[in-house]
Amino acid sequence: MIFHNEPSFSLTSQVDSMTGWLKTIDGAHHEIHDAKSYLVIYSALAADEATISVRIKTPNSNILDHMTIHVETALAANVQFWASTTKTHNASNTIIPLNKNFASSKLSDTQICHTPSGTQAGAALLTQYIGSASTNGKANSGGVSTSRGEFILKANTAYLITVTSRAASNALSIILDWYEH
Repeated sequence: MIFHNEPSFSLTSQVDSMTGWLKTIDGAHHEIHDAKSYLVIYSALAADEATISVRIKTPNSNILDHMTIHVETALAANVQFWASTTKTHNASNTIIPLNKNFASSKLSDTQICHTPSGTQAGAALLTQYIGSASTNGKANSGGVSTSRGEFILKANTAYLITVTSRAASNALSIILDWYEH
């Protein structure tokens, strides 16, 4: 049976002349162009058994943070993540998220600080050990802990990431990369 009144449409796409592949922009990259993509890096030198931490508080909104979390260490360390923290925001340690679209003055409503106040109750949801075990009492290598995909953070919720050094004079970094959608 033939329907002559069916709507017709054509798809026009761009093809890369060198590779023959379709040109596409993924969702995360599109959010950069829309000025809804942000970056925070908190780095510190830490003594053996010293901890650095970052608290993330998402806004009470229907716009959600789609976040990847990266931790880098020069020497051995362990990383812990709480999906709900009892620590509170420390305004004097606020970290302002960098909008990845430098042509925009748009700010994120996500609240982030390092070294939050209070104590953490309960066990961590995730724990990862980075780097080698100690040799003759010294840890001799570091590494990276990375979420391969994004976490979609719940609205109006506070999260905590801690990195505890397992070596003296350790360079530690917590890197948060997200878009809001």
